[in-house]
Amino acid sequence: MGSFFQFKCRFCQYKVDQIPVGTGKDQTLALRLFNCSSCGSIGSTWTGQDKSPRCAFCYDKEITLLQEKAGVIDCPKCQEPASLVLMPGNWE
Repeated sequence: MGSFFQFKCRFCQYKVDQIPVGTGKDQTLALRLFNCSSCGSIGSTWTGQDKSPRCAFCYDKEITLLQEKAGVIDCPKCQEPASLVLMPGNWE
């Protein structure tokens, strides 16, 4: 079960809606937030059970896993402060 986040940069207008994070039904896999410096994206990737986390867009393995909490993080596109907001609703 998990939740959704929204990422929004007010400087360059980069926005990602409904980024899912949380654990799967079997509790051995988890969706984690990431930042990819190779393609400049933010999203979620599966981790656990010997899965190597990778970018969901360019498949690069050199990503930075982020904390699953709302707040201010640097935009991967312009490196300015941007908001990460917990959205209403959840997934199973």
